[in-house]
This record gives sequence, C-alpha cells and structure tokens, in this order.
Amino acid sequence: MIIGIAQVPMYWDVSANSAHACQLIEQFNYLDLIVFPELGVTGFHRGVADKNNLQQVDGAINTIRELCQQHGVSVMIGAPIMRGDKVFNSYVLIDASGRLTRQWDKVGLTPSEATFFTPGEHRQPVALNNQTVSAIMCREVDDLDWFFTESAGHDINLVVWPSYIGDRDVSASEGPNYYDNAATLAQRLKAVVIQCNWPETLNEGPSTDMHGSTVIGADGDSWFTLPAKQPCFGVVDLSKQECNVLPLSKLEASGSQEDKHCISI
Repeated sequence: MIIGIAQVPMYWDVSANSAHACQLIEQFNYLDLIVFPELGVTGFHRGVADKNNLQQVDGAINTIRELCQQHGVSVMIGAPIMRGDKVFNSYVLIDASGRLTRQWDKVGLTPSEATFFTPGEHRQPVALNNQTVSAIMCREVDDLDWFFTESAGHDINLVVWPSYIGDRDVSASEGPNYYDNAATLAQRLKAVVIQCNWPETLNEGPSTDMHGSTVIGADGDSWFTLPAKQPCFGVVDLSKQECNVLPLSKLEASGSQEDKHCISI
C-alpha cells in the first residue's frame, strides 16, 4: 500500500479543516489510503464543543465520502460524531467506494475529553486493500493490554495512530512514553504503525512543540518521522519502506509535486 500522511495545519472551524482535507484528497487521489489526525474534520481545540461545528460534521463527512467514491481513494479521518444526546471522539474509515466502513469511538479519553465526549466500547479491525487495519487513538497507546484483547484473533497488518501529541505528553521520566509503547504495539502485532499527528495547536498557541508524525515498522524500529511543527504531507510506500514529504505551503501555493525525503530516526 502507498499511504498519505496528512500532517495538516489546524483551523477553528469545520469548513476550513474539511476544505483542506478535501483539497488533499483531490490532489493525492492516486494513493491507496490517506490518513488524517484525531478530530481532523473539526480541529482539536476547545471549539469542538461548539454546536455550529457539530452541526456541520455530517455534511463534511458526506462530502469526503463523495470524493472518495469519485477518485477511488480510501480515507481515515477523525471527527466528533453525535448519536442521540451523546458525542463520541471518533475515527472513521471511508473506503474507495465512498462507504463509511468503520467508526471507531475513542475509549481511552483524557480527563478533559471526558467532560464532553462519551467513551466508546470496542475496537474491531477491518479489511482494506488486502490488509487488516485497526486504529489506536492518541493516548490509547498507553492502554496496550486493552487493545491487544480487542485485537485477539485478528492478524492485523496496519495500525493507524491519529494523534495530538506534544513534548509534554512524551516525557519518559515516569516510565515508557507513547512512542515506546507504539514500538511495543508494532512488535507484538507484527504490524506497521502509522502515526498522523497535528503539527500545531490552537488552545496553547503556536509556540507549543508538537512531534512529527512517525512510522514504525513491524519490528518496532522507527522507519522515519515527518518534520516536527511543520504542516506537510508524507507519502509512505510500505513495500519499499520509503517516505517522501511535501510541505503543504508549497502544495497550497502552486500544487507542485516536488518532494524531499523525510527525516530518518
């Protein structure tokens, strides 16, 4: 599979975030799969709870579904999904026919998320392009025993890790950090782990240090990472273990296909 990692700039409203996602889907429609970060439709910020944002989510997802069907590309993206009076921090898989084939609701919420979101329950994988794919959402990578139990009986090849992770979240002073746990996850499942992280924040301001999205091989070794704190788009060829990255500023300005190698770890 050839997979795009959309390490995208963040906006306050659904219309801007979803429009940028749609632009990238159209630009990179030749890929097998494009992955976006946690809450990629709305942005990950205090405005997620705004009713105007929530009311636009379904329309944004339907537009993305139409583009997936039109171009024959699959997409994984995060969004707050309402069911009755409950709101879930969800990550959805839309396949190349435009079908929403899986909705994973975040189980391991942070304390601040739990004030707004309802926790999910299960995490079942799904077949995609002859692969078995699952998702682990941000800090859920600290809940490996739960994830392994949910994954039992499935030969998972690829785990997508949508994230909102900054330096403050990965200190190893109190034990293994998120990236150590992600390496353990890859080794245990013998699966490739592809993280898609936000390059910036809105709540804390632009100076917050965010980690670059990272790809971890099935042996637990990091293959490469995208540049930290920089909006960019990585193209990962799993069969060749290669990644190229295009800064999104160039993409928006000229649509240039010029690329450069991402940073190896």
